[in-house]
Amino acid sequence: MSSRLACALLALIALGSSGCEELEYVDPATVELSVSSAASGKQLVRRCNYIPVLLGSTVRFSYHVEGDMVAHLEITRENIKVSFEDSSGWLGAFGAPSSLFAESFSLDDPEPPPGLAASLSSGCEPSSDWPDR
Repeated sequence: MSSRLACALLALIALGSSGCEELEYVDPATVELSVSSAASGKQLVRRCNYIPVLLGSTVRFSYHVEGDMVAHLEITRENIKVSFEDSSGWLGAFGAPSSLFAESFSLDDPEPPPGLAASLSSGCEPSSDWPDR
């Protein structure tokens, strides 16, 4: 009886391991924040980040733009939001649903802070030192 049990266990192990031969991995979606000077076109911020896949996950980054201005990036599985502030306070925000960035997509800030241009786009490669807080 123990040899039958051993054979049955071996058969189960063989069947179980055969399903792992063709594992498929999904590359997580990414989003790039780009902020530049509207006058000169000089790139001030260009950062690529992963979009979280777990429900309830939130990724927050803050990037120095110029002077005392900071761009705050908040990414969840559902939404991506960029807001700008300086010592005088809040300067504006824009964003979009995260699902739009799973495919090729780009969104320009419709009302960027004065003198700047800002956009979010998909399909970037995070740097080797990610996360770059």
